[in-house]
Amino acid sequence: MEELYSMHNAITVSLEPLASSDFLKLHTLPETFKILMPKLDYYRFYKNNFAKAIEVVGRLRVDSPAFQAFLDNASQIKVKGRRVEPLEEMLRAPMVRLESYRSLLADLCSPELMSVGSEGNIKYYDLKELQMLLDQLTDYITRLQDGAAPEKLMWTRKLVKAAVCVEFHESKRKFRHVILFNDTILCATRARSKSKGNAQTAHDCKWFLPLEELTWHPPTDVPMDPISPVTPTSTAELAQYQTKINKLKGDLKHSDQAKKKFGLKHDRERKKKNLLDLEMMLKMLQHNQVVRLFSRTGKVHTLLFAEHAEKAEWAAAIEDCQAEMLNRQPGFSSGTSTVDINQMLFMAKGSIAKQEEEVKAYIEDDDVELLDGLLVVLVDCAYGLKSKGKTEIFSQLEVDTYGRSERKAKTKCVQYSIKPEWDQGFEVELEAAHSMTVQIYESRMLSDYVIAKGMIELVSYGLLDQEIHTIDLPLQPQGQLSMKLQYLTPEMMLKRSEMMKANTTTAVFGVRLELITIRECDLIPNIVRLCAEEVEKRGLEETGVYRISGLASDVKMLREAFDVDIDQAEKLVKEVDIHAVTGALKLFLREMPEPLFPRVLYNRFVEGSNLSNIDSRISCMVSLLYSMPDANLLTTLYLIKHFKTVSQFSATNKMTSSNLATVIGPNVLKPIDDGADRIVLDVGNQVSIFGFFVDLRLDLLEPEERDVDGYSVQEVLSSTSMTKIGIMTSRSTDSANMGRESPGGAGLTRGYLDIYSKT
Repeated sequence: MEELYSMHNAITVSLEPLASSDFLKLHTLPETFKILMPKLDYYRFYKNNFAKAIEVVGRLRVDSPAFQAFLDNASQIKVKGRRVEPLEEMLRAPMVRLESYRSLLADLCSPELMSVGSEGNIKYYDLKELQMLLDQLTDYITRLQDGAAPEKLMWTRKLVKAAVCVEFHESKRKFRHVILFNDTILCATRARSKSKGNAQTAHDCKWFLPLEELTWHPPTDVPMDPISPVTPTSTAELAQYQTKINKLKGDLKHSDQAKKKFGLKHDRERKKKNLLDLEMMLKMLQHNQVVRLFSRTGKVHTLLFAEHAEKAEWAAAIEDCQAEMLNRQPGFSSGTSTVDINQMLFMAKGSIAKQEEEVKAYIEDDDVELLDGLLVVLVDCAYGLKSKGKTEIFSQLEVDTYGRSERKAKTKCVQYSIKPEWDQGFEVELEAAHSMTVQIYESRMLSDYVIAKGMIELVSYGLLDQEIHTIDLPLQPQGQLSMKLQYLTPEMMLKRSEMMKANTTTAVFGVRLELITIRECDLIPNIVRLCAEEVEKRGLEETGVYRISGLASDVKMLREAFDVDIDQAEKLVKEVDIHAVTGALKLFLREMPEPLFPRVLYNRFVEGSNLSNIDSRISCMVSLLYSMPDANLLTTLYLIKHFKTVSQFSATNKMTSSNLATVIGPNVLKPIDDGADRIVLDVGNQVSIFGFFVDLRLDLLEPEERDVDGYSVQEVLSSTSMTKIGIMTSRSTDSANMGRESPGGAGLTRGYLDIYSKT
């Protein structure tokens, strides 16, 4: 039904010039009906199911009084002044519409309609081409009415798709080769058999499933195998594995240097094996996109893919193969004997070998450089895209974080054209990132569809020079995307923050927290309060809140407002996209000269989080939290409560406490030695520490009655309205005593301005 509706909608839109007598636009009519011809078999599928559908409706009318009552009520409804037709008539509508298309084509091929108006020799469309389409459609309808199937295609088995994915069986994950043929899907695993003393690599078939027996839903008429639920790997767990891998790589590097310099021995092979095991486990845990294949005999196979786009591609490929199978020669059946299976494995031998080489290269490449920092992206326009009908399209940016792809930004929808333009900028946070994937989607009624995609390996594009790079990214299977990129290291981000401090006493970005709280007479900064409140008003159900980047122009506008005019900032927070609001809050936390969790306490927090006894861990961590300065403590408690609220809506917004900790932790916790290598090594600790507090029950954060300038901590934790916590008037607010830092400049760097010159 969705395919029929989508096709009919595209044809209807293209025929609108007929209703308005705008005949000059009718030159696209042949192209319009070419949309219909390749999809005529949808009507054959529909007709084959029609008799069964009518039978089911008739049976339900008799057996189900509730169903009959529903139909009786529906018949009284009027839509646009017309009563709803009986269900049986509505089910006939697609077949009636096919006949109406034939009649319309016949009318369009008449000489009377070919020339209209004062200039009788004007040809608005190619009559010969339209006549050919009419003949094809008439022949198809005749065959359909006579019960004769359209001509069958010659059928031969061919390899369609192959990939390495993870099979989830009996609560365990295993790497598997999955191979799709046009009639069978086959799962293979690597096996080693010794022959004449040599290890010969081969592959064994674990299972196969003919596509004619495959369904996407459990069959109801046979007993089913038990289905094990798949628990997605949290980003925090991935970060912990990456931290272990980085430390082990560091140990190997130092050991090699010591061996070379001092002749010291070390067990390199054992460490290399441990490293390989950790990297294989990490790669396996990065697969969390679930596809379940059900057999009509009751078997179920659960496959896990690393990316949503890959999952969607496989589902679409299987459905296309199932549709093509209807055109097989009569009497054809899928061969699944031992000989057939071995033949399929032989056909896929080249693809399997290529996949194993790619996995091996990924795992064994010790020199893969992972980036942390900020990627400034300007998505400009696309060329060479082909879309069907008058659709809307949008772009989506995904960045791999510890090997797992995460959506970071999404452009607005624009009308499809020869050169669709977005002209939107984003600031994308990078954490152990290696590549960025750009996907262009066609917006559809029920689900969005990928029409093109491309990938950028960030290091190989030379982004480390921190210059602006203009890139025309080739897309597959069509088109290219024009964009600009600039990479900023963590050190460069801090330098930029210092340069952007306004030359006034009102700046908040890049200013020490204690100075802000004295100036604002509030232990919780206005920017924290306003952004958090706005998220809780309209962002709790927004997918990817705090993870997806907002428009860079909106974030920049909020930044300037908070630095100059708090009243203007309060208005803007209510108007801009919610992702820009979260982006401004993250930017504020990231650019604090001294992080929210003081650096001097960082190592003690790490030690406390590693205590094995849970009671000792809670006691130590909460005690350390309460040893922080007043402003740091109350701001942290305020944010902890806020993120608890956000995580309560994780079923909708997909932001669990671990996901929030992954996004926020590195911004509020930083080691004393914050070199680039140390930052990568400590990400797991930062995520773990902040996640600990977000997961901790609120009552355990109240170990003592502590007053902060006359306000109790309990007021912050129990308040539902987040009442303002003021500073007692005994503290001086004289700007002369604030000890304000010297500004580092009043604007962005020239390169940073250039990239947003359009936005």
